[in-house]
Amino acid sequence: MENILVLSDFSQEADNAFAMASNIAKQIGGKICLLHVADFEREQQVVSKSMVKELMAEELIFTKRKARELELEYQLEKGQVQEIVRFGDIDEEIDDFLETHNPWLIVMGHREAEKRREVLEVSHAKQVLIEAQCPVLVVGAEGQTNSIDHILLATTGNEKGFEESLNRLRLLQKLFGAKLHLLRVNTKKGEHVNMRPLHVLAEDHQLENHTVNTITASTVSQGISDFTKQLDVDLVATLTHRHSFVERLFGTHTDNIVDHCHKPVIALKSMVSY
Repeated sequence: MENILVLSDFSQEADNAFAMASNIAKQIGGKICLLHVADFEREQQVVSKSMVKELMAEELIFTKRKARELELEYQLEKGQVQEIVRFGDIDEEIDDFLETHNPWLIVMGHREAEKRREVLEVSHAKQVLIEAQCPVLVVGAEGQTNSIDHILLATTGNEKGFEESLNRLRLLQKLFGAKLHLLRVNTKKGEHVNMRPLHVLAEDHQLENHTVNTITASTVSQGISDFTKQLDVDLVATLTHRHSFVERLFGTHTDNIVDHCHKPVIALKSMVSY
């Protein structure tokens, strides 16, 4: 049984991430690990050792209750959600968890730029992406969806090292019965776009039920945004190499997609460093 890791601070964005994760878990027959990290010192709540024990007990009880409520709300099997509570520095705890666990997929909420704060602010999200060896699905404030009919994969067709990540995306496509749309964004108006690499990628990875497309826009993110709106895409997939994974996912490229298109974005990580 595959494990889906959901990072949660119990915000609305985190609840949206859980909704998306539960939908995927039902499709793949997976189990959800709900990870909540409480950093009392950072939150300036601790005044004594006795209070630490009280707060820890409260966090454990609350998280356990929340996990049961989510199981019922999303009609998951009893025990399909495993709650995990850790105490301490958030970055260190995330790092340690990912060193000892190998989730099939990580799902996390995403706040709009002006709202990023608290447990899963940008710095902690980056920590997840640095350590993660699996795809990371980012869900915005309005990004949850009950069905996935159209998946957009933004690509030049020349990226390397994405075999395992593409296999997981292909499985999601098959389970949801979705159509996959390969998209190359042309940022130079009037310039010829070589589409052959996209056809080769589709052939090499035995992609089915797919289309090959191009769009002209001033930036890659704008092209993705425009195509997403035209086709009413349900899920956007981006291919990112290890050296630029964090920068691209939490830079303007994906922020524009999540914040402005209000669509979930799955970042597929290459195992090749450049």
